[in-house]
Amino acid sequence: MFNEIKKSKSFDKNIFLAEKYFEYQKLKRKSTWWQISKILKLNPRTVYQWKKQTPKLIKTASQIPKEKLPKNIKWLNLTMEGQWKFKNFIKVPIKIKNYRDIKFVLDQLESLDNNSVSKWKDKYGVITKYQALGYIIGLMISDADKDRRSILSYRIRMGLSKAYNWSINMGEALCYCLSIIGIEAKRVKDGKPDKKSPNGRYVWRSQNSSFIVWLKKSCLGLNQKETTTNTPVRMSWVFNSPKEMIIWILNGVYDGDGCAYIRGWQITNADQPNQEFVNDLLNIFDIKSVSRGPKSVIETKGSLIVAAKLPIFRFATGKLEDSKKLIKLMENSNSISKRMDYDKIMKRIVNLNKEGSHPKDIPIKIFEEFNIGIHPRRVYTVLNRRDLFG
Repeated sequence: MFNEIKKSKSFDKNIFLAEKYFEYQKLKRKSTWWQISKILKLNPRTVYQWKKQTPKLIKTASQIPKEKLPKNIKWLNLTMEGQWKFKNFIKVPIKIKNYRDIKFVLDQLESLDNNSVSKWKDKYGVITKYQALGYIIGLMISDADKDRRSILSYRIRMGLSKAYNWSINMGEALCYCLSIIGIEAKRVKDGKPDKKSPNGRYVWRSQNSSFIVWLKKSCLGLNQKETTTNTPVRMSWVFNSPKEMIIWILNGVYDGDGCAYIRGWQITNADQPNQEFVNDLLNIFDIKSVSRGPKSVIETKGSLIVAAKLPIFRFATGKLEDSKKLIKLMENSNSISKRMDYDKIMKRIVNLNKEGSHPKDIPIKIFEEFNIGIHPRRVYTVLNRRDLFG
């Protein structure tokens, strides 16, 4: 917290006033406040105010618990009243070395309990603290903004397109996960249509909290000026965490920036700065993902099946359903050449293309008609050799 305060533009002025305040304490028994202002060369109004309130830095320091902490542990306030009243201190590691550091923090957090939380619990079921934190971290890596509200607190804000009926499900799930780790969040005024989101956006926002600053710095490994849009996260601690937490981190990443691409038989992720990090996480579950341009791509049959069953999507239910549909298309694709109606299917592929169907749309139409999966690449092969099928 003190390192953040030192970065403030007003820090030099505040530390100067704090030092003068200590001199004032020595002088006030023998001199009037007016005399002291002349001795210290300060505005008389400043010295007069010290009779009722202390300078900001001293007020801050007086609220920090006096218990001495180990070198890597610092005090962090979870809530604030106004700009300078700190409440609900917990102990947090400056640098996360392993999952034990995460558990140390989670054990100190208290979940919220109100009517909204009860409704979310009924809707989404019981979610543990480490699952909730994993999902929040995943969304911070992908889709959620980290708004800086002051030198000591950030808030999480997420806007999702109104074009998708599952956007509200995902936004409420984020609020529920935040409540599980003790942070209030709610839906706020919708965003207006713009070029990126012509249908407008639903918007959710959390309370301001120093804990979100800690999440960005210590958990994601990013400094104040770095963003996940341009900078890869530094999160080596994740690889020794429980697999269940890693799944929920992937859920946040893929709910935010992922896509189940049925036409191409792929599951992709557009989080470009963190492609290598995401690929390494997927590799833990024997899911092969390759970086291709701005995306990480899962396209081998075995990896797609594992990813869908993980599941790689959680609350973005539209993407989740698309991944299930993709697996259905793939389930019996190997048996197509053994079917009695093989030639009929091949001729139907050619005719659908003649009728105007795009090659990438043909696998879905073949599945609907014949209940058989066929890879888009095979469709292109058939169309290139259409003379064999009349």
